[in-house]
Amino acid sequence: MGGELSATDRKILAQLLCDSRQPISRIAAKARVSKQNASSRIASLVARGSIGSFVSLIDCERAGYSIHIFNFKLKPVPARKERQVISELLSLGVLSLLKCEGEWGLSLSIASEGTADLAKKSLRLHRALRGIVLSMHWAVHLGTSTVVPRAFSSAHDPPRSPVELGAQCSPERISQKDREILSAIASNTRISYSDLGKRTGMPPETARYRLKSLEARRIIKGYTINLGSDLEGFRHYRVFLNLSSPTEENVRAVSSFLLSLPQVRRVTRIVSEYELMYDVRASGEREMREITQSVVKRFHRIMSMQTLVRIVKEYRFCCFPLERRAA
Repeated sequence: MGGELSATDRKILAQLLCDSRQPISRIAAKARVSKQNASSRIASLVARGSIGSFVSLIDCERAGYSIHIFNFKLKPVPARKERQVISELLSLGVLSLLKCEGEWGLSLSIASEGTADLAKKSLRLHRALRGIVLSMHWAVHLGTSTVVPRAFSSAHDPPRSPVELGAQCSPERISQKDREILSAIASNTRISYSDLGKRTGMPPETARYRLKSLEARRIIKGYTINLGSDLEGFRHYRVFLNLSSPTEENVRAVSSFLLSLPQVRRVTRIVSEYELMYDVRASGEREMREITQSVVKRFHRIMSMQTLVRIVKEYRFCCFPLERRAA
């Protein structure tokens, strides 16, 4: 997976990170290559695992959902059993499913439309993991700030504000057809309007109109890519942070500092014994220690605990349930 990236590959990744739905002609022009070359390079980056998926930044809470994060410590199981469990979990329409090393071995998130829906999905989740769970950590998602990694940004590009998902938003009413549009584009931003229409059973122009409406209503806040777990020798870590004094001012101060670090991709506010969760792409354990120590040094008076896991495999990462719903 991964491998050394050329300067052109980095330009293409930077464009896809900022907007993975933009036309290939625009990407090619900014990377100064032909459309055919750009298309071929993107296909190669996907095949090598440098690009994990093409992700729509959908404000799930704005669409009427709540997001719940589950972290599990599991018993060792044979590879066949592990594949079976992963297959069952993916069939539940989870938003994310990550294999980890550290405090927890498996991390996943689900979206629910209320208490009854959460209970139903939690029951299915625990059935899939029955007999292999040693301990569980549960958190409720409050909001995520996500940014483009600076390693792929040009010095000539203007600074970008973090994209905010789920932060103090009011739910909107969305139709079943809108849900189908969101589900279809959640992990495939490069889908054409023609294919989007086929997936949702509507004419391409109607699919385009509904998609543009979802963008205008800020339910879809952008399009990006999820980078591979070991891109060019880098490793993906997730850190859970607990504050001894979790005031709104302190949480905002820590979040702002984390987002200023070039290695940090996203910062998530949660409700559990932890207040924040942040995702980092670092070259290894040494750099990761430097990052966590810099947080401790800056906020030692209000810091209580940091719990770290390394994400070794990403089975899914998206911002909207992928399951099709009955009309």
